[in-house]
Amino acid sequence: MTETLMDQAMEVLTAGGTVVTANRRLARFLAGSFNHEALARAGPGVSWPSPDVLPWDAWAQREWACLRDTESGQSLQTALSPAQSQRLWRTIVETSETALLDTASAATEASRARALLAGWRLDARTVLAEPGADTQGFLSLHEAFQKRLTARSWVDQPALEAILAERARPPRRAVAFAGFESWTPLQEAIAGRVNGRVLVEPEGVTGQVATLAFADANDEMRAAAAWLR
Repeated sequence: MTETLMDQAMEVLTAGGTVVTANRRLARFLAGSFNHEALARAGPGVSWPSPDVLPWDAWAQREWACLRDTESGQSLQTALSPAQSQRLWRTIVETSETALLDTASAATEASRARALLAGWRLDARTVLAEPGADTQGFLSLHEAFQKRLTARSWVDQPALEAILAERARPPRRAVAFAGFESWTPLQEAIAGRVNGRVLVEPEGVTGQVATLAFADANDEMRAAAAWLR
């Protein structure tokens, strides 16, 4: 019988492995499904280990923390949260010599550009060699951001993932990846370092459509927000 992606994920989790998902929504869904099946098998009053299901960003942060704690020279580095990284970008933009009207949007776009470059393992100065004002403005901001990271011994998400791509170690427990429709070269390198297994939906398997009823419009909006979060 052909196993669906759900079957494959449940198999990995039941064996004590880790499932890394493309987004938080899938992570919550798989964890909830595992707990539902575990309760059905064990019955009331019986406990079981929590499933190790994490979205990509959270899993990468955990792997980097483990690597940092086991490698000399890495223990003093501190990983920035997404909010902290965004705040740093905002500070860099606001104190730059580049005249920008919307510093918040500029900081967000600069952060996205850095993540995109890192994901494709590209050097900013090599790729953005065009002598345009926008290009030079971003390069200036990017260099200021990188210098601040280095000076404070900080790493942001792209930086810690770059470290993992070079030095991540295969874990004791199996790692599987679910829900990834496409991969960046950086993600492929990390998955290869940990001997990760990619879970895929077999051909011919389709999703199911369900109709849900809610007490009122507010309940419907809350359910939609929880699903999208």
